[in-house]
Amino acid sequence: MASGRDMSSSVLGSSDVIHDFSCTPCFEDGKNMEAINFCVNCQTYFCESCVGMHNKLLKSHSVLHQAAMKAGSRTQSKTTAILPTGDCDDHPGNVIQMYCGDHDLVCCTVCIAVDHRACKGVDFIPKVAEGIMKGQEQVETKASLDAVYKDLQQLKAEKSKELSELKESQEDILNEIIQFKDRVLARIDELERKAVTEVCAKYKEISGQINSELNSLDECLKTTAEQKKTLDEIGGDNEVQLFVNVKQSQKVKRKGENLIEELKHTDPRTISFEFDNHFESIVKDIESFGAVSANHPYTASLIGEYTCKTNTCSSQGSIFDCCVLDNGHVLLTDYSNEKLKRLDSAYNLKDWCHIDRPFGVCQTGPNDVAVSSWDGKKICLVSIGSNMTLKGSFSVGEHCRGIVHHKGELFIACGIYRGGGNTVKVYDLSGRLLRNLQCNVVSIMHMSMKYDGSDIVLAESNKGLVKLNRQGEKTSECSDPCLKTVSGVCYSTSGDLFVCCKDSNNVVQFDKDGNMIKEILTETDGIKSPASVTFVDAPERLILTFWSSNTIKVYKLS
Repeated sequence: MASGRDMSSSVLGSSDVIHDFSCTPCFEDGKNMEAINFCVNCQTYFCESCVGMHNKLLKSHSVLHQAAMKAGSRTQSKTTAILPTGDCDDHPGNVIQMYCGDHDLVCCTVCIAVDHRACKGVDFIPKVAEGIMKGQEQVETKASLDAVYKDLQQLKAEKSKELSELKESQEDILNEIIQFKDRVLARIDELERKAVTEVCAKYKEISGQINSELNSLDECLKTTAEQKKTLDEIGGDNEVQLFVNVKQSQKVKRKGENLIEELKHTDPRTISFEFDNHFESIVKDIESFGAVSANHPYTASLIGEYTCKTNTCSSQGSIFDCCVLDNGHVLLTDYSNEKLKRLDSAYNLKDWCHIDRPFGVCQTGPNDVAVSSWDGKKICLVSIGSNMTLKGSFSVGEHCRGIVHHKGELFIACGIYRGGGNTVKVYDLSGRLLRNLQCNVVSIMHMSMKYDGSDIVLAESNKGLVKLNRQGEKTSECSDPCLKTVSGVCYSTSGDLFVCCKDSNNVVQFDKDGNMIKEILTETDGIKSPASVTFVDAPERLILTFWSSNTIKVYKLS
């Protein structure tokens, strides 16, 4: 075989005839015949007589004619192959031998015929490859490939670390689940012991009463039997003794009758145990110990900007809060124009009603909402049927802003804005104060409650985020340099938090533990003085309202 040899302008055999290319099989038989074909797969030159047999046996091989052979001739050393030896990825069995300059792609002749028929920059690889050894392309390609290799190694290391940390998180969570189960079971065991103790104590009390009555009956039966025997045994004519015995027997009889009268009217005493059905119903309603979630960095893309200015609005407006109703309609509180505005599900203005300086709004029932009146220092109860109607109100005695509702309880942020000593007051829907959560914060703008009602997070202007339990105990605080004057906060269904900031002009995503995930919207995205942020589920969206603006912005989360 002559694979890898350049036989151009060489003298072969004993003949002095010089050919551009000589037939390889003939050369091996001591003959000097001119080659007119070259098989790319075999890397062999063939004369006219030899190529016929080759093509008959190996029909799939790629065979070049004399013109293509001359175009790919080399002046390099005899050890250099005329063509690459690798097969085409798309057409196995076909050697790579062509180059498409339009697509900067090396390929086989089948690729050219099928995919690059209209391309103009198609050429034979040996021709276009001339000079590459001395050029910079291979050097630059090697350097860039090295850089990509290092980046891939670094990325692999990061992903390996991520997988390791994920495994640790799983192990930690599984241990927490076991600990949670143990705490629940320990509490159930404690309740069981208490219930058993109470049942046993009640049994002891009642059984003691019955045993006492049985003792009295036994004693009376014994006395009666003895007296009856004495009376039966009297004989002779001793009337005196008989008289005594009769009177004593009558006394015993009266005592027995009295005991019978006392005990026969006693109601049967039993014990029973009434289980707390509320406890059992809670356990039945709970589908899991909790909700599993993963840190999911969101990307926000603008769906649209929607103006909610009415013909009667006299000022620019400040939309301080937003509430998405069960039917998809949207309520907005326009503080400056003293209006509660309703938009349809396409964010078109539908109607409005007057509220004194409205700030926060939350849904309390299928057709009811509660609105906090900042300067009015009261909560307005509004019906949201075909028309919006103010049903009533109750006073909270001080400035009020953010408001959330859960299972008949209204949690209301109260106190002077940035005046210190802000609290969260809890009322029922009739206006009765249930409790006051002293959370020791300077200024609360908005609040959000976790979907299960277990946690409340406060948008505290100075500190950032403050998390409380339902009893008002502070469980955590979260701050970050990117949070400047926190104005709004909302929970997602997965437990993540979205926070908007008036002075840093941004929206930031945090996980359920208060760790910052990413800044998803900034001033470069057109965010200027946001007042509130609202999460919408299915499809996932964010609605932003703004200080000094009648416009809301709606973003798609992905």
